[in-house]
Amino acid sequence: MYMISFLLTRPFAHYSKRIIIDAFCGCGGNTIAFATNENATVIAIDHDRKKIQNAISNCAIYGIPPSRVIFIEGDVNHVLGHYKDGIKMPHEPECFPLTKMETCLGYTIGSCDHLPESIDSLFLSPPWGGPSYFEKDSFTLKDITINSDKLALQNIYDGVDLLSAALRASKSIMLFLPRNIDGETLGKDAISVGYHGHIELEQQILEGKLKTVTAYLSRSHNSPIN
Repeated sequence: MYMISFLLTRPFAHYSKRIIIDAFCGCGGNTIAFATNENATVIAIDHDRKKIQNAISNCAIYGIPPSRVIFIEGDVNHVLGHYKDGIKMPHEPECFPLTKMETCLGYTIGSCDHLPESIDSLFLSPPWGGPSYFEKDSFTLKDITINSDKLALQNIYDGVDLLSAALRASKSIMLFLPRNIDGETLGKDAISVGYHGHIELEQQILEGKLKTVTAYLSRSHNSPIN
């Protein structure tokens, strides 16, 4: 997905420095795409340490300086609870329990203690449920299921819950979705969680074929999310 993900660096084009959370970093394709831009610092999150280790290996292959990426082992919904409107909250929720800190190829795998005091943007590439999403006439946020039982919270939440948490955490959201996303339902879901701004849908096309869609949502200072 690296070629497609590279298109998503455009929010950094006119800024001196930006801090972005890559909320589901996986093996690092989107983290690499953002961190290739020298104006970006990426907070790469995944609950699976093995995936983080793979992402680090890929970052090293692409020559991403360790200073541009902070890896956090944790559940996304938990991590987002540390922020409101891009600012780290003084009373933070309990974080994902780490078994140990680790330095790998010069990169540090940390805990929520390593989160920055503020963030500028939030990028979400949640799991789509495997190849079965192809079989749907249309895809909605309700088709996204995220299980965080590794935290012993026995917590299962869907894409609408994720969007709600993301909109509280940051004023600038990028949501990476399948090509068959139902834009009308996406708008209704956003309204249902208190969002009243514009939604821009950007199509990623490779070799003449629509591959994915990125939804951009942004809030002004006078449009809070409760």
